[in-house]
Amino acid sequence: MDNLENLKNEIKIPEGIDLAIKKGIEKGKKDKKIKKYQRIYKKTAVAATILIAVTSIGIARPDIVKAVPGIKSIFKLINHGNMGENFDKFEQFSTNVNKAIEKNGLKITIKEITVDDNVLAITSVVEGKNLKENKGYMGNIKINDKLVYTSSSKDKKVDDNTLMMVTYAKVSDMNLPRDLNIDFDIIWVNEVKGPWDFKFNVTKSDKPVNSRIVNIDKSIKIPDRTLNIRKLIISPLGNTIDFLGNYDVSKDRNGFDELDFVVLDDKGKILETHSSVHPISNEKYEGKLEITDDIANVRLLTVAPVFKHWGQKTMLLNKISYPILQTTIDSDNFNLPQETISKSRPVTEEQKSNGYAFNNVTHVFNIDKVRDFTTIDKLVNQIIKVGTNNNVLIKSIDTSENETKITFKVQGNGAYYYINFNDTVLLDENYNFIERVSDENITNVEYKDESIVSIKLPAINKTKKYKIALPIIDEPQIDEQYKININITK
Repeated sequence: MDNLENLKNEIKIPEGIDLAIKKGIEKGKKDKKIKKYQRIYKKTAVAATILIAVTSIGIARPDIVKAVPGIKSIFKLINHGNMGENFDKFEQFSTNVNKAIEKNGLKITIKEITVDDNVLAITSVVEGKNLKENKGYMGNIKINDKLVYTSSSKDKKVDDNTLMMVTYAKVSDMNLPRDLNIDFDIIWVNEVKGPWDFKFNVTKSDKPVNSRIVNIDKSIKIPDRTLNIRKLIISPLGNTIDFLGNYDVSKDRNGFDELDFVVLDDKGKILETHSSVHPISNEKYEGKLEITDDIANVRLLTVAPVFKHWGQKTMLLNKISYPILQTTIDSDNFNLPQETISKSRPVTEEQKSNGYAFNNVTHVFNIDKVRDFTTIDKLVNQIIKVGTNNNVLIKSIDTSENETKITFKVQGNGAYYYINFNDTVLLDENYNFIERVSDENITNVEYKDESIVSIKLPAINKTKKYKIALPIIDEPQIDEQYKININITK
């Protein structure tokens, strides 16, 4: 894995083939998303050296942040990560970098860095031509020559030629010293190949963030392995549980690690977590659980491994797994007779150009048999039952000539993760789909503490009648004998 930089510099690939490889990677990523989407929001695949993130970048003009009213930092402007991670407190602990590299028509500037025992976050700005949000980049981060295995990015478009980005990574497993050498190597942005290789130093303790480590060292025997919860790292920048364990070598794992977790607070609410697990040998594995919810006022956490699939409920059609979407039913009676149907339409040229792998777009709907479609205004305040213990309230629907913004409030035990809203579908009375047409306009976390999120869809015909549909989830089944309690009071 550490030979990436040498390979990158030594292997010369014709430009046309090079671009095709990149598009092939993005296409494969979307194919996998269709087939395996029910797992995506619970498990973060550990990338090797090349990290592919849904992201963008911003400009080199130092006044660009100030041009956005009330915003002093890119952390404040972007505010939340793809999984709801809160960037609000990052600015006060950040160190200025202000390094710029211009190559192949793109100028990328690293603005700030924030790092503690838990999180590393870097803000960037890029200027170029016709930049788009969430079109992806390829790159890697090294700290003191050690690869950061997983990272993600969130971006915001300022204008057609300007994007801003926060790239963030969990570093709780790296035992970082005081002095850090950062190598942030961006290889590809949108359709433009770099590399833009940034190297700079930062002192972790220059901006203390009051992070603390709770040593746990609790072990249990679970099916096919042992599990040891090592430590919990708590800071204003995020919270991470580190764990490791031994496999039962007599069992065949088929090369894929199925271990998943649920974390509950002291009130029994399921906290939003994202786990990564990877083997370190044939006998051992390690991993981490990122907790995106605030646990500042939590006294006790409960960690429970989950062995049965939970998350989006799916249906298999033509060997492809599709999420089952629950439609609005224009009633408070959730026991109305329902049926499950599938509807398809031909793929659009835009979707083909974005790498969509199939000839048709298919959705599976759980729909009331009377098929009551209603006007947009009457959909507001309706409730969609998305799980045994979870409902979603439609708070508002704002329409314009260019887009339709739907705002939701999640009501339940915390098991309905925000990424589910990426699959929102507006279904009109003729069964036409209104949905996201690409990886742009992903779910936006408006107010995490109040569980309010929004999604932007294409413009609609307000004279028609509609239903709104969201994925249904199977909720996690927790086995009491495998719970591990963590006292986190000081």
